[in-house]
Parts: sequence; structure tokens; C-alpha cells
Amino acid sequence: MASAFAGVEKPYIFWSSSLSPASEFVADDPLALDYIAQQIGILLLPGLTTRTSRAGYYTMVLYGLTLAEEAVERFGLPKRDAVIQQLFERWERFWAMSVSRLHRGRIPPEDRDAMRGINGAKRAARSSPGERVPVNYKLIERQTELGALGAYLSSLRFYELVQEGTLVPTKLGRDLASLFWGDGGHLLQGSFREYALKAMEPSRRTLPARHGTFTIERVGELSRLGAVRSRPKLQQKLWQALFTAPSRKASPDHTPEMVGLLVKASQEGVISPKEIMVGATRGRWGEVVSNDLRRLLKLAVVFENFAAWARATFDDVYRCVEDAGYILSREHLTAEAMPEEVCVGGARLAARLIEHPSATKLKELPTHGAGLLQLASACETASPEVILESLLASHQRVQTDRRHTGGWLRAEEDKVVAELRGYTAARAGAAGWTHDFKLGALRSLLRDLGRVR
Repeated sequence: MASAFAGVEKPYIFWSSSLSPASEFVADDPLALDYIAQQIGILLLPGLTTRTSRAGYYTMVLYGLTLAEEAVERFGLPKRDAVIQQLFERWERFWAMSVSRLHRGRIPPEDRDAMRGINGAKRAARSSPGERVPVNYKLIERQTELGALGAYLSSLRFYELVQEGTLVPTKLGRDLASLFWGDGGHLLQGSFREYALKAMEPSRRTLPARHGTFTIERVGELSRLGAVRSRPKLQQKLWQALFTAPSRKASPDHTPEMVGLLVKASQEGVISPKEIMVGATRGRWGEVVSNDLRRLLKLAVVFENFAAWARATFDDVYRCVEDAGYILSREHLTAEAMPEEVCVGGARLAARLIEHPSATKLKELPTHGAGLLQLASACETASPEVILESLLASHQRVQTDRRHTGGWLRAEEDKVVAELRGYTAARAGAAGWTHDFKLGALRSLLRDLGRVR
């Protein structure tokens, strides 16, 4: 039997040093729990990722791809994916600049118009408030991967808005792109397109802030991410394209059920992913949740309960070793970080995970899933010594798979030594659930489409 995760790309996350709070990267995942949560999220919502959280980006990317096609012809460039990608990135920088100029370079991260690469766009806008604007500035590190196209392409292909294996929009994708400037189009949309194409000229570094009768701020006003919320026709088209029927790309595709679950919960004022998922497993919204989906949700619940315990226990172990001067005896470490009640609680959570009928899906993961189940089996013993040994071994495996290096902690005879210092997340005091299995991204999309508040 083919793995349920066949073809899933491995999203490796590396830990190096403390990151700025403004960073757009997430790195601390010592037991690969974030990775496993992402894969469970794929089973629940196969067409979405944690990055696909804004409905406006679907049309922004589709429109940009059609622009790139036209730019290839206009500038006599080779029609290759790499060229389309580069042209799209020029479009993305122009678009981000227009929105940032609209906000005078002061877009809060929580604002409905905040875009990927917001810090780069704000810096560029503030440094160029005059009559010319840069179009070749650095929007975001690794823009190809972390920009709009890298974030949304897999989803666009899943929903058949972009042809599989290409950067070519489908007919439905082009229909959505045609609504980019407004539900009924816009009188000046031809001029807007010409302005954008100027920005995509490969040799161009700056652009006039005014084009004919309008300014770059006007472009931002009409194309900002929040604009979709006042466009009922576009909202309905996106709703139909994304959420009204299961996709042919996944079998089964529980997305319509998950949407119904979130909408129903929202109507009752329930927004916590944990409360929604636990409630669904207990039949609270039975009429919108199938038995198959309920089993998957239960898998997510028992995984997350064990994951929260495992992560907290690992953090306690690291913190104790660090506080002791980066070396501590196993005896003192288990006594301090693993009292009996912690071990017994972990054993109970581990047993629930192992006994779940769908736990085999974790074993089928390309990496880390089998290791998690090994860790859970060790934790079932409730033995502090066995749990410590298994935590260190599991962390070692994760770091070896990712970086081909040793773990941050290592055992040395009867002691545990901190090999890498500065794991600041150990002191963050994170407790309880830390993963939402893409429910946050789905809720944000539904809010953009006017389906939840």
C-alpha cells in the first residue's frame, strides 16, 4: 500500500542561533514535533499549508503569473519557468511597494493588508518617499521559497488554478485573475497592467510614483490583501474554487467537512483549535463530521497532547542542565526534571497515542514518525531513566537527519552535557497545545471570504 504521505516534500527546519522576534522563520523544533503536526495537517486539509492564510494572495499570484507571461513576450525573454519566476518576483516587489506606500511604510504585522516580506517593503517605502520608487529591492530573504509564489503554488495546483508541474494558470485561474482589480473590472485596469509591466522590465531599478492619472498608492488601494473583503463576487468565486467540493487531487479530501466544522463552531463562538477538535471527536458537531474525519481529528488530539508533554519535558531537561553549568548528573536531572507525576502523566498520554488505530499513519511518514512512536513506547514505561534516554536518542536522531550533527544535549557516562548553548525556547514556558493543524490558516481564509467573523 502506498504511504498516505507519498510525494510529501520534507520541510526541513534548522536550528542555529537565537532569532529576532521579527524574523519570518521558525526554527526551534528539537523533537520534530512541528514537522509531524504539519503532516497530520496535510491529512486534514491537503490543499492548504500554514502559509496559505490570505484569500487575496490567490488572485495576486494568479494575476502576477499572467503578467509574467505577457512580460516574456514583451521583453523577448525565453519562456522558461525560471524566467517566469524572476518576473513574478519583480511583480511581487512592485505590488508590495504599492501597498506599503499606501500605508506610508507603517503596516502593522496584524493589519489585514500585511504581506509576506512586510519588513522589506516597509524599509524600501520609508527610504523612497519621493517621486520615484525602487522595484528591485530586497523584499524577503529567500524570496523564491518564502515569497507569495513559493507559499501558494502548491495550493494553487491542488485546487487546479495552476496547471500541475507548471507556472501556467488554468482557465479557472485566469477567470479569478480577471477580478484582481475589482468585481466588475476597473476602468483603468489596462493602465494598471501597463504600469505593472513597466516594473517587470528586467533592467529597471526604479519607477515613477505616478503613471498617467493615478499614483502607485492607488494601485495599492485596489490590490491590497484586505480588498477581497469588500468584493462579494470575488469572495464567492474563491469560495467555490477552494471549499465547496472535495478536490480530485486527494482521496479522501476532508476540506469541505473541515470548513463546515469551523463555520459551525464559529457560529457558536468557538474559535480555539483545541476546543473545536476535541469537541468534534466527542460528537459536538456530529452532523458535519464524518466518522473518517473524526478518527483523524482524534489522532491529531492524542498526538498533540503527547507532543505538548514531550516538548515541555525536553525543555525542562535542557533548562536544568543549563542552570547547572551545562553539565548535570543523570540522577539529579531525572529527580529535578522528571518527578513521578510527570512520568506517569507522560505514560498515559503515550499509551493513548500508540493505541490509536490511525497511529500507523505516523509510522508511514518519510521521516521522524517512526522515531516519535519509539519515543512514545519508551515513555509508556513511566521510568525516568528510560524516558530521559529516549528523549536524548530521539533528539539525536532528529538533529542527525536534519543537520548531520549531534544533538544539543548528549549523555556522557552518568552525566548529561549541553553541547549547544542558547536554546532560548526552553525558557519560554510554553505549555499545552502549540500546533493548530492549519485551522488558523483556514479560519483566516474564511474570514477573508466573509464566512466567519
